[in-house]
Amino acid sequence: MRKASKVLIISLVVFSLAFNSILAVVLYTDYLHLGQMLKLVLLVKGKALKPVTIGSMLDGAAGGMVQALQDPYSEYLTTENFGRLQEQMEGIFGGVGLILDASKAEELKVQGVLSGSPAERAGVQKGDLIVAINGKAVADITAMEAADLMKGPVGSEVSLSVLRGKGARREFKLKRELINIKSVEGKILRIPEPVAYIKINAFSDHTAAELSEYWNGLPEVKGVVLDLRDDPGGSLEAAVEAGNYFLPRGPVVHLVYRDGKRETYEVRGGKLKVPLMVLVNKGTASAAEILAAAVQDTASGLIIGTRTYGKGVVQTIYDLGGNTGLKLTTAKYLSPLGKDINQVGIRPDVAVEKHGDTDNVLAEALKLLAERVNSFSFR
Repeated sequence: MRKASKVLIISLVVFSLAFNSILAVVLYTDYLHLGQMLKLVLLVKGKALKPVTIGSMLDGAAGGMVQALQDPYSEYLTTENFGRLQEQMEGIFGGVGLILDASKAEELKVQGVLSGSPAERAGVQKGDLIVAINGKAVADITAMEAADLMKGPVGSEVSLSVLRGKGARREFKLKRELINIKSVEGKILRIPEPVAYIKINAFSDHTAAELSEYWNGLPEVKGVVLDLRDDPGGSLEAAVEAGNYFLPRGPVVHLVYRDGKRETYEVRGGKLKVPLMVLVNKGTASAAEILAAAVQDTASGLIIGTRTYGKGVVQTIYDLGGNTGLKLTTAKYLSPLGKDINQVGIRPDVAVEKHGDTDNVLAEALKLLAERVNSFSFR
């Protein structure tokens, strides 16, 4: 009995020392500020005038942890935001078919209108400024809240108040539909020889399949125009897969991680046998810049337009369970020749700005194609 008691006493002493050591770490070091965090939770839960759930507090704390990185691309994804991100990657969601530009404070500009969408049929145009959604002034809400107001059950309506140029305020009532963003669109243009015009709206889970289908159905063409203007990026893997059609065999992008480890993505390539022109602008970002930079580094084609956005970092999406997630910047990317374009962008080989309704960027690309077609043979 005495031996058992001695063991118990020794165990309690060891536990006490361990507990005191842990407590000392919590109270006297900056490691996670656990003591302050616990006190904060108790005070907010017990004393705040407005009641709040533990779940809401934990969401707020998780968001704060990510904000401490001071990284505009990293984000704690609540259930609502995680679902929205998954919809974007899948390319399918409910809405009215508008692509919005919220880069300027208190301004919501229509960056694009999806073909065949309720917005297009109603007459909403690229460049329109949305000033109110369902009677709520855009200046009083965030861009995320504005995007949410656009969405709703299929068949329900949303009202938009729009300013166009110096004209009067216009009112639109749109009925929501299931929107399927087509990643790849294309058509045949003539210079007078036939050339393929390929527009990639965003890099999603469907891009590789859509690009393959379009490419395999092409008639004989003498050149290709790849339009990456206003392409916000998306899936890194989709951009690399697209590189097979426009790049020679070799590296597309190098990823550099925190520990200095480097990972290189390569393509088999070799599919392109005709001149290539790639159109870019300040809305060309992320994965779209990866492809454009690779074209420029490998001299596979000419980059035409204006300097790109300059997002040279890669985010990884982590599923945290409970329909929440984390979008975290985990690497920076370098072009095949090792260029870092983050906050710099890609300088075009031929600088051309679009003015008004005339697409002089495309016109310049077609002009340059016409000068080059005779020196190439069809693939």
